[in-house]
This record gives sequence, C-alpha cells and structure tokens, in this order.
Amino acid sequence: RIRRYAPDIPILVGGYWNNSIEALADLEEPYDQYVVYNFHCYDPIIFTHQGAPWVSGMNNAFRISIDEPASTLKAATEEFMKKEAHDFDGLDLTKPLGADYFMHRFEKAVQIARQRHVKLYCGEYGVIDRTMPEDQLKWYSAIHASFEAFGIGRAAWSYREMDFGISDQRLDPIRERLLALL
Repeated sequence: RIRRYAPDIPILVGGYWNNSIEALADLEEPYDQYVVYNFHCYDPIIFTHQGAPWVSGMNNAFRISIDEPASTLKAATEEFMKKEAHDFDGLDLTKPLGADYFMHRFEKAVQIARQRHVKLYCGEYGVIDRTMPEDQLKWYSAIHASFEAFGIGRAAWSYREMDFGISDQRLDPIRERLLALL
C-alpha cells in the first residue's frame, strides 16, 4: 500500500523484543531495495539502564562503571535481571567492554543485511542519566566505533532532562566530545 504513494521512499522495518537486533534475523526478505532494517541498542542493559525503576528486578541504587570487567557486568545482569547474559558470550570477560563488544553484538545482523542487500539503522540508543558522564562517553565511543566500522546509520535517544538526555547540565564537561560522536 505504501509503495503506491511512495515508490522509492525508504521504509524502516523493525522486529519484536523492542526492535532487538536479534529479531532482524526473523524479518522477511525485503520487498524492494528501499527497505531499511531498524533496531534499537541499549546493550548491555545492566549498564545503560542501571538504577532504572521501570526495569524489572533492577535495584534503584545499583550503579556500575563501564570500566568493570565484562564478567562483572555479566554477573550483575544475571543477578538483577534474572536472565542469562548471552550478550557476553565469546568475549574476553576479563576486559572492560569496548568497541569489540558492539562489533560482536552487531556481527550477525550485519551479515544478514549484507545477504539481503539491506541497510541497517539503529533508531534508538543511549545511556541513562544515572551513569557517570565519563562512563557514558566511553559507552558512546565504543558503540560509535562499531556504527562507523559497519556503516550503520543511527539516532541517539535523548529526552531532555528525562533519563536519557544529552543536553542535561551534568554532561557539560563532556558535551563537545559526546556530540562529536553522534
């Protein structure tokens, strides 16, 4: 129906689990060359949503640094979120998360997109305002490096002064460096 009115306008198509990257594998083959696969990325959620009152099982006082070894983030995911943390499989758990984490997370979706001749777009990504600004900058740097390496388009999720803002005063010391990544 859309193509009757917009024959060559790109259409974003996402999957289940809040547009999870894993769901892209289950999307149908694109109808035409103007389909873009959309996903959201708040990985690892134990970091990006730390202390979020709406996350089931999350301790509101919980805080964790991105500089912790991946094993610590994995253990916290399993403790607070009561689920196995498969996002960390295949990584060196003794090291902090960096671009390699996102390269690993995006790898399968990138392969699917290439096979289907579809572009990828991350329509939401970000970090909650309960993180330390320098940790937030490190997370954005890591995900940005992966977006660039794979040619993934993106849009940071930012509600001003509402949990995921990037214009909040607390980010003044890192704002210029952060904006250079977006």
